[in-house]
Amino acid sequence: MNLIFIFPDIGSNNINFSPAIINLSAYVKKSLPEINISLIHINNKFGVPFDLDIISKCVFDKKPDLVGITCTTYSYKISNDIATRLKNDGAFYPIVLGGSHATIKPDDLAESSFDAFAIGESECSLVDLCRRIMKNEDITSTPGFDFKSNLGIKRNPPAKIVNNLDEMPYPDYNIMDTGKMLGIRDGWMSVGFSRGCPYDCSFCINDILHKQFKQEQSGSYFRHRSSQNIILELNFLINTYGKKIKIFKFEDDLLMLNTDWFIKLMDMYRRKIYEPYGIPYVINARANLMNEDIIRTLSDSGCYEVQIGYETGDNNLRNKILNKRISDDQLLSAFSLSRQHGLRTLAYTMLGIPGETHNSIRTTIDLLNHMKPTLIRLTIFDPFFGTYMHEYCKKKNLFKKNNIEYGDPYSGTRLIFSDLTDEDISFYHLFFGWYLNAWAEDNSSLNTVYQTAIQKFKGIDLLSINRQIIFDYDKELSRNMLKLGMPHFRYFPNNMLYFEYINITQNTND
Repeated sequence: MNLIFIFPDIGSNNINFSPAIINLSAYVKKSLPEINISLIHINNKFGVPFDLDIISKCVFDKKPDLVGITCTTYSYKISNDIATRLKNDGAFYPIVLGGSHATIKPDDLAESSFDAFAIGESECSLVDLCRRIMKNEDITSTPGFDFKSNLGIKRNPPAKIVNNLDEMPYPDYNIMDTGKMLGIRDGWMSVGFSRGCPYDCSFCINDILHKQFKQEQSGSYFRHRSSQNIILELNFLINTYGKKIKIFKFEDDLLMLNTDWFIKLMDMYRRKIYEPYGIPYVINARANLMNEDIIRTLSDSGCYEVQIGYETGDNNLRNKILNKRISDDQLLSAFSLSRQHGLRTLAYTMLGIPGETHNSIRTTIDLLNHMKPTLIRLTIFDPFFGTYMHEYCKKKNLFKKNNIEYGDPYSGTRLIFSDLTDEDISFYHLFFGWYLNAWAEDNSSLNTVYQTAIQKFKGIDLLSINRQIIFDYDKELSRNMLKLGMPHFRYFPNNMLYFEYINITQNTND
């Protein structure tokens, strides 16, 4: 049997790992070693280009018995276009969609070109499906899948899941040509050792997955591997890929949730990974969990950067609308303690949250200037289908006409605001780093320089702006600030989504 995975890795400038595919492939190979598994990694710069002619030929050349495509909502249309093309070219094998979109929007199956949607975690259900295909048995009753049938959509019971993650095999990194990817990614190795998040932020699909899990499964939704298992896998990766690995990026939503366990894990990381190999790590965090013990542990164990969900400086938007339940004091403390212990920080930040105003954006920028994160990652808020925020926006008639289903957090807003136009949000988004400098406290010289720069681009059609001109102008401004020894924010090199804080005198050629 030939199983083909397709990963539409498009929409960013990077090449990415797919946690779903590497875990599913490993589990199927362990359970059914006779199956041949391969991957078509769609990436316009580094993989198979998004060209339906090329993709279709790649699939048919592999003579599949089953095709599985994984996607988020943002790549759903592209994924369905691929399935449509395969069907039009005579695909006689089942084409199945997995990933978050299939779980949060199962009703899309009826109008799609897919034969089935995989609902929830799919290791056990995929093995079951493969066995049935190999035995020529009925596949439409496979637990964990919704299937199309002559009578409509057949919804099957949920599949079993793996509660003890130590029972899972190590992910199948080879299927993604990890050695090559590490070269492209400057040695950043993505890993993950837990599943689930207990928080119920209104904009996140974790709340949907948590509720679904509780309805269908028993046990804890938040699960993690044992410390010993994690260290063994990291050692396995080091032995396999050697010096190609420069840094481990822990992709877990909240690995530090269990404080005592996490401190012991990071102490083991220090002794078993960081001290012998010198490989640091990057980790996600919540500000309310970051006390001095945690931050000291991060610093001592080789943490390179801690990435924190900030979202917005406006308390009402952050805690009542987004339901983050994190205070300004907790944010200020997390960033201040991290800086004191020598840790880089990244603040995930949003614009265009429902209720956003000019004043709330000013508040967001003011608090960032006090926190002084090393990096800011900025996106435009977009409500995921099925989340509380999607329903909130729908009930409040905040969606633009005919723009309810799908969005893009990088290109613009789908929402209507009483105090902001589309052009306002796009302008704030494009020149966010300059506003940080223009509104910095106690630095009139910095303020004047960047207020003048902002005015230079006021009134220009944003769609017609050559962004390289902005990058070049920003570099010139930054060089001048460096000559004056003046701390400031600047664009991360050739990247509109990130801003970095420069706090030391650097070579003016940087």
